[in-house]
Amino acid sequence: MTIRQADDIVRGLIGEDDYRHMKKDLARLYDIAQRQIATTAAPIRRSFIAECGRLCRLPSDLYRLAGSDAGYRRVDDDHIILSGSGSAAVRYLAYPAQIDGNTDDDTEFEVRAEAQSAIPYFAAAYSVLSDSDMRRYYAFIDTYNNILSNIVAADRDMAAMTVVTAKEIQ
Repeated sequence: MTIRQADDIVRGLIGEDDYRHMKKDLARLYDIAQRQIATTAAPIRRSFIAECGRLCRLPSDLYRLAGSDAGYRRVDDDHIILSGSGSAAVRYLAYPAQIDGNTDDDTEFEVRAEAQSAIPYFAAAYSVLSDSDMRRYYAFIDTYNNILSNIVAADRDMAAMTVVTAKEIQ
């Protein structure tokens, strides 16, 4: 999903008047939602190759190490040393690139596709937060949370599905 596609969804959810009022804030809300999703429900998994036995600078987008083909020791916040010889892959969980008012509308969100559908609901919820009637906020934030809960449950093989047949409805 691109930022432009998310904008279209938010516009449909909150209406044209609210959308025009909040358009300048949507990039910040998309950034918050994507970072929250990437650090909770749908991590962005990346890796790099490092030389064993040498000080290795960690990527700037790293928020958590996720393992390596070799043992490693964290030297400080920015460096590790891998044990052994040769080179090895280092896996990590990453922060997505920042989204701001200068980010191109054709930029795609970095979190997994199934998690991207939650982002417009987060933005829509916070776009209507100042309304005196909080029903829209709760509807949107509940949808956001439900999408993320389903992703987490599916990842843990705990998702449950109820199938209702037409015969049961009659």
